[in-house]
Amino acid sequence: MPARKGLTVILVPETGKRTVTFRFSPLWAIPLILLILGLALTAAFQHRANRTLEAQLTELDSLRRTNRVQEAQIETLQTKVAETDQKLTELETLEAELREIVGQTLPSRSDRTEPVSAAFDGRGGPPDAGQTSTNLPTLGSMLPPDVRAYLFAKRDTLPMDLRAPRPKQEVPGTTTPKADDLETRVDRQLTLMEQLAVDMVESKQAILEQQDYLAHRPAGLPISGGLFTDRFGWRWSPFGYGRQWHDGLDIAQDYWTPVVAAAEGVVTYSGWMSGGYGYTVVLEHGYGFVTQYAHMIQTKSEVGEEVRRGQVIGWVGNSGNSTGPHLHYEVHVNGVPVDPVKYLE
Repeated sequence: MPARKGLTVILVPETGKRTVTFRFSPLWAIPLILLILGLALTAAFQHRANRTLEAQLTELDSLRRTNRVQEAQIETLQTKVAETDQKLTELETLEAELREIVGQTLPSRSDRTEPVSAAFDGRGGPPDAGQTSTNLPTLGSMLPPDVRAYLFAKRDTLPMDLRAPRPKQEVPGTTTPKADDLETRVDRQLTLMEQLAVDMVESKQAILEQQDYLAHRPAGLPISGGLFTDRFGWRWSPFGYGRQWHDGLDIAQDYWTPVVAAAEGVVTYSGWMSGGYGYTVVLEHGYGFVTQYAHMIQTKSEVGEEVRRGQVIGWVGNSGNSTGPHLHYEVHVNGVPVDPVKYLE
């Protein structure tokens, strides 16, 4: 009997189980083979597409995570940039304040720093105060170097290193700096600006303190012009008492010449003072400085009044022990009278 033509498919299950045989007629063999091949190709294509999709999903997830990190870095950088702008504004304000403070000049009481001849030769004062003067350090030696530079040296600009152009720095292996590198640089700039702000605040405070000292330190002539008739130290008494100690500086000038405060201070005495001083004003300036203005014809200040440098406190006269119209001017430092000439510049 001739063999039957067709397609036989045998399925062999696991061990111990019966095999299954399928027989197909020749008419169905070719379509079945094509169907099986199509299904196999479809399955292979689908598997490849699934793998590609999985890779894309993985990449998308990674991009999303990177994007979230970059968004966080951008927010951090925006915050730091805002802090930087605020700090720069603060530094500009401090710089402007320092420029204004350094540019200020102390008010001058008189346009004369040397005495001129007067028509009178007034002298006088108490018979003998028995005091001695002390040598004081110069103003330049009393000021710290950094404050001295602010007060006396010419300054075109403050040290604003942050505002100077900086050379571009290339990051090795890339043309654009990374966000973390940029954040580190911004942090360094913020730290530098914060330190600079602290330094500027300290400098401002030091300058204000020194300017306050200079405003309360006696300086210049208490009257305009005049003739030095008796200086500080030993002298021959104008009343024939022999040699005596003179605690101040006698400046002869005409009646009613205005007498002005040598520095800012508070009036601690105003009126007639015994001991030969006549009408007298005493000013307490702080920092150990006290000035005294005697032999006036009239005082203009009241006890407790705060006076400014150059403010009129009385007028030249001839009261007390005096041989003519003049001003007896004393400067005391920490309770000890010193030579007023040292404080006339």
